[in-house]
Amino acid sequence: MEIISNELFEIKIKIRNDKDRKYILENETENNIIGIIPFMWQKVTVNNPNKKLFLNKNYFLGSENIEYINFRDKTEKETEMTYKKNIKKEIISLFENKYDVEGIKLKNIIEILDINFGKIKIYCVYLNKNKKIYKKILKKIDDMKKIRYFTYYNNSELEDKDLLSNSYNLTDNDYVLDKYFKISNDKKTIIKMPLKTLYNKIISDY
Repeated sequence: MEIISNELFEIKIKIRNDKDRKYILENETENNIIGIIPFMWQKVTVNNPNKKLFLNKNYFLGSENIEYINFRDKTEKETEMTYKKNIKKEIISLFENKYDVEGIKLKNIIEILDINFGKIKIYCVYLNKNKKIYKKILKKIDDMKKIRYFTYYNNSELEDKDLLSNSYNLTDNDYVLDKYFKISNDKKTIIKMPLKTLYNKIISDY
């Protein structure tokens, strides 16, 4: 037999660090779980535009334990698009009833994850895309159950998508964007998701 080469090739398998993952699925579920994360941000007033970094307030209504609902399976007559539209309508109804507001649109509901063969979906109610509701929630934000994180951006003239993209790419914000939100059921964690996954999806949705 003819020997073509005596070279040896080394194959390295890189184990993905948890910080590189979009989510960590710790337990599977038989029921359809729809996670709901209401999110909004507010720029802190810039008094000195010559600073290197500027602050942005990030509000997540609720806690790090993601509120979720169990939703029915897709029917044979529904397309995948119609099914997800009905999920969004249910999320809108729940949000409006809970926070006593009206006017949430389908465009305000952003799909963040759809995994485990569709059994686990996570959506964000992104309030910055609805100025009317944003202002109503902001007026009473101090009295609401919420998590508030500060992130940085380095250009005071940025708005909306560009501001979020800037924050996402700054290493100064890694300590915040690597924080996990989770869905738990019967005292066991089903899924953990870092905030950077939510940020990335919101940016790409613009």
